[in-house]
Amino acid sequence: MFDRLNMVTIFSLPNELLEAIAAAGQEERIAELYSSYHDRRLGGGGHFGVTDNPSSSRDFKSEWTLSHVSHRFRDVIVGAPALWTLIDAYRYKRRLVEILELYFQRSRFLEFSATLCGLIVIINPAILAQVLQHADRMKTLRFELSMAGEVEGLRSSLANVAAPHLQRLEIEYRDHDSETVAISLFSATPRLSFLKIRGSLELPTAPWAALTHLELQRFLRYDDDPRNFEYFSTVIKKCPMLVHLRIHIFFEVAGRDQVHIPTLKFLHVWIPGGGEHGDPGLLHAVNLFDTPALTEFVAVFDRLFPALISFSFISEDHGSRCDTNTYTTVDSRISPRSFAPFPALSTLTLINICFTASLVQDLWGPDSLPWPLLKSITLCPPAILFEDVRSALQAAMDSKRQCGQPFPEVKLFHPLGSPKNWRDESFADVEDDSEGDETVPEEV
Repeated sequence: MFDRLNMVTIFSLPNELLEAIAAAGQEERIAELYSSYHDRRLGGGGHFGVTDNPSSSRDFKSEWTLSHVSHRFRDVIVGAPALWTLIDAYRYKRRLVEILELYFQRSRFLEFSATLCGLIVIINPAILAQVLQHADRMKTLRFELSMAGEVEGLRSSLANVAAPHLQRLEIEYRDHDSETVAISLFSATPRLSFLKIRGSLELPTAPWAALTHLELQRFLRYDDDPRNFEYFSTVIKKCPMLVHLRIHIFFEVAGRDQVHIPTLKFLHVWIPGGGEHGDPGLLHAVNLFDTPALTEFVAVFDRLFPALISFSFISEDHGSRCDTNTYTTVDSRISPRSFAPFPALSTLTLINICFTASLVQDLWGPDSLPWPLLKSITLCPPAILFEDVRSALQAAMDSKRQCGQPFPEVKLFHPLGSPKNWRDESFADVEDDSEGDETVPEEV
């Protein structure tokens, strides 16, 4: 009796609620679709977040399941085109071509998102061709290539195909032994805003006027090949509106090389070990980018610097302006772990750096972890942030004293007229100013 009542209740649900239940069942798939930047580190493993767990929720498709419950459920779910716009093919199945065609038919004229993963393209290349037939309404496309032959086939498939509504494109080519094989893209993608490429792009490409997020991951054997930097700079020139950039590319740059990206705000760069001549990869990586709007810089290293005891970060731009609303807020991403590649670091110097106050709060504030190896801090903040840095230091020192924790030796200096000429002997230490009057650095 109880089961019959439950059945009557379920089958009496209104159509709108049935559609809402099916849509709720898609939320995890939608979240995974857009998780690339937020949830995974650059160069991390995994195929679009896919694991080998056969019971993964990606195999459960609420729209497909509910459409097979009853004739009424089928009529309601099939009659809702928005429920058929998530097209996933993670492993080859019998009748997959027919199943995908049903999704294309049932989504009608709506834009759709497609993910082709695993061995799909290898076993049945017709599936990719089937998806490309509907390129005029693609919103998101993600697929893997595992063999050079697939890349060659893609070139002919995309040569004359435009994707006018495509906003997000992710391509992973996983054969590191064929690094010279270049991946082709659509002939036109005017609305593309997110592009992630694991492999080499075939150049030249059409400009990406709307692109704001770019991830490039490339594996090449010869770090000092000048063509690597030429490739990178050529790609960047195609993106006049770039805001997010993640790069994992082997290349060495000379001190004179520079890439101008005026709109860039977030930069995540992978820095390889030193080349044959011991070039300072970190310094070159920082100097490589001319990015006046940058607000976040993350460098990922593939090795430690076990002997490095001193780290200085110096901005020579004496005309720099800092947004106090941006740089005086606590950024929880800064922590002693940020300096993990430098396990012996004992001296830290920041000259004319806008985020000095934020870093002081995060590294030595009330909730920070002890950092016993750091013994000396030298700070010379920009003029507009001097009082903020002084206040942050005082609060941090008071907090550590109350907890009985040691605090590094601190030297806080007044702003310099020209950071280019900074020298230890040219400063007047605020802590040594017994009269309490402000002093200014001596001219060098």
